[in-house]
Amino acid sequence: MRDKMLASQLAKFRRGTAVGVLARDLFPGGVDLSPRSPSQFQKRRAETLEALRNPDVNVIYEGVFQHDEVLIMLDILVREGQKWRAIEVKSSLKLSETYMQDAFLQYYVLKGNQLELSDFELMYIDKDYLLGSQLELDKLFIGQSVMPEAEANLDQTKNQVELAKQTLLLKSSPDVKIGLQCNYPYPCDFRGHCWKKVPTNSLLYIDAIPPDERFELYHSGIENVGQLPPERVTPEILAQDKALQARTFHLNRTKFTSLAARFSAPKRGFIKVLYKQPAIPDHENT
Repeated sequence: MRDKMLASQLAKFRRGTAVGVLARDLFPGGVDLSPRSPSQFQKRRAETLEALRNPDVNVIYEGVFQHDEVLIMLDILVREGQKWRAIEVKSSLKLSETYMQDAFLQYYVLKGNQLELSDFELMYIDKDYLLGSQLELDKLFIGQSVMPEAEANLDQTKNQVELAKQTLLLKSSPDVKIGLQCNYPYPCDFRGHCWKKVPTNSLLYIDAIPPDERFELYHSGIENVGQLPPERVTPEILAQDKALQARTFHLNRTKFTSLAARFSAPKRGFIKVLYKQPAIPDHENT
C-alpha cells in the first residue's frame, strides 16, 4: 500500500542525514550507534543503554530508544555531569511546528526511559551565515532549547501516541477524506492508496486553483475543470487543464516573451534549468 518514495523526498532525507553527520564535528569523539537496517534496532537499543552506563562515553550519535511501542533515534547525546543534553539536528533555516512536534515525541520517549536530561535542543542552520574561506560549524548552527515546551506537551504527546496505535489496529483504512494533509507538511506515504479513485483529469492536479479550494470543490462533487462555473475558469486554469489532458507541460508564452525582451542579445537561446538547494553553503559568500 505504501507509495514508492519520490526522488525529491529521498533527496531531502539524505540532505538531512548529511547535515546531522556534519553537526557531530561540534561534539567529536562520540560512539556511533546508527542502525544499518531495521533488523538492528533492538541490538542498537541495547548498545545505547550500555553506552549510557559507560563512564568513558561522553557523546553518543544516533542512540536508539524505545518507549510505549515508539522507537526513536536521537542525533546527538552529550554527557553533562550526571545528565545528558539531547540534540536533534534539522537541515532547515527555521524551526517549524512539525519539528517541534517531532521533538515532543522524542522527548516523550527519552522521559519514558528515565534518561536524566539537562536539556533538549533543536539545532538548525543560521540563515544569515555566510561561508568564508572555511566552514565554521559553531557559527553555521543555531541551538534552541525546546525542553520546557516538550515537558508541557507530555500529556498531549501521550494521547497522540495512543491515538496512532489505535489507528494501526483498525481493520480498514481510517474513514478520513483526502485533503491538505495528503501533501502537507510532507507528502503522505499512502497517498496512492487514498487517491486511487481520483481521475487523472481531476482538478486536484490544477495548481492554478489554491489547494484548499481544490479539495472544497472536489468534495462538493466538482471533479474536473469542465464542471466549474464559467465565471470561475481563468485562462491559466484552462491552459493547465489542457496540458494535463495532453500529458504535457504548459508554457506561459506571454510571460516568457516578456522576460526574453529584457535581454539585448539576439533572440535565440536555450534554457536548461538546474535546481540545487544545498543545506550547507558550498561557495564563499553564500
